[in-house]
Amino acid sequence: MNFSLRSILAFFILVCLAVADWQYHSRPDLSPPRLNITIPATSDVEQGYIFVAPYNANQGYKQDGSDQPEQPAAYIFRNDGDLVWSSVSYLSGFVSNFQPARYQGQDILLAGEPQDLFLHEFTIVDEKTALVEIYDQIPIDLSPWSGNETQRWLVDAIVQELDIETGDVLFEWRSLDHVDPSHSVLPLGQRPFEGTSSFEAWDYFHINSIDKNEEGDYLISGRHVSAVYKLDGKTGDIVWQIGGKNSDFKFEDKELQFAFQHDARFRGREDDVEFISLFDNGAGSNGHQGGDKNKIRNFSTGKTARVVQEVVHPEKIHGASQGNTQILSNGNIFANWGQAGEITEFRGNDSTPIFNARLDSGDLGAGVQNYRGFRGGWTGRPKEPPAIVALEGEDGAVGVYVSWNGDTETTKSWRFFAKREGKQKLLGEKERKGFETVLEAKSTDFEVNQEIEIFAEALDGNGRVISRTEVAALRRDVRVEDSLQILLQGGQEVMKL
Repeated sequence: MNFSLRSILAFFILVCLAVADWQYHSRPDLSPPRLNITIPATSDVEQGYIFVAPYNANQGYKQDGSDQPEQPAAYIFRNDGDLVWSSVSYLSGFVSNFQPARYQGQDILLAGEPQDLFLHEFTIVDEKTALVEIYDQIPIDLSPWSGNETQRWLVDAIVQELDIETGDVLFEWRSLDHVDPSHSVLPLGQRPFEGTSSFEAWDYFHINSIDKNEEGDYLISGRHVSAVYKLDGKTGDIVWQIGGKNSDFKFEDKELQFAFQHDARFRGREDDVEFISLFDNGAGSNGHQGGDKNKIRNFSTGKTARVVQEVVHPEKIHGASQGNTQILSNGNIFANWGQAGEITEFRGNDSTPIFNARLDSGDLGAGVQNYRGFRGGWTGRPKEPPAIVALEGEDGAVGVYVSWNGDTETTKSWRFFAKREGKQKLLGEKERKGFETVLEAKSTDFEVNQEIEIFAEALDGNGRVISRTEVAALRRDVRVEDSLQILLQGGQEVMKL
């Protein structure tokens, strides 16, 4: 079968038009989620940006992808939903644990991919070491836990603290050495953990968070045993267990009950009382529906526990999986609702929601999920150059669009120039107010012809030039509604695109 160059080009353009949603003229390759902000940020929110990685696991939703983000990836947003950075050029698809961190005196970004060993946890301690989890599929006789002859695989959950620079293992703990599989609330044989192969190994423990306190002890969360454990940092022995079978703590009220939790964290100590927080998913438990609550608890050496503070989603949505809680420097609580695909910031003193957003809009937000979400400070200094495009409309109006993916507060304004035959002319200067800045002009302002070139300079708050774009030739603006008409005009017009 023969195809003409024209038909191939036409197909290519149509595909591009279908993929791009034209949010940014200077970066048509970027189609970030459009945050659906249901509670605009008040003056009480903590300073900093929003770090999320929306995706859709396509479980229980439409299978054609029409209900998930167009570009699952890691993103940094401002409170108004304006994009700061998209990871699409560097990291795309499912991204876990995306957040700012520090390592050896430098600010860095952390992110995990599905093929990484440390999908659930990678926490840097004292800018030197990392807390990580490993899922070790091992062959084992499962008959003590009602396994048959075909069921011979189990996941042994491993906790490690590593020296990041050398890779040396400083601490290791294995669930099978300390927690009997009979404690699991996930029955052997329940799909996809049937235990018949290494791929379907029985994930009886499912570790999903690790934390370390100043005394050197560890706090770990076992989702499939519905329990949180404090580990002795020297011996690895279990100091105490809360939740699950054989819990060491007496619950003062039913609100303390949790199930299939995520993100257990140390939150301080006062005398013989310890404070922790966790995200209560409540998935699959008997009569317990969670996933709409983040809880902070305290525990005494007398083995009693009570809820100190609880934050509930404004609309009580249910996140059956994933999720996390972040206590900010001003005392506010930033909650990510995991499978439910929303983020909320609460005022710390009274748990009032002061910001809420769904991580995409319309049909695309129907099945959006986000493993963890954070708020934090970040100064972005991109190594890639700013992007620019100059488009002339049919009425002779010219729009010059410029953006710099990842730049935060460095660029205060953009200065635009037209260049022709070695001479350049200042077109104007525009204050930067969002991801993309546009300068509007008339083609008669600078004698547009096929030889004209346009570029822009990024200026900081002191008016110093900190970067500049490549030069861009002026070209005709192409919009989605005009695409068919342009394609029908012939191969030459298509080539111009």
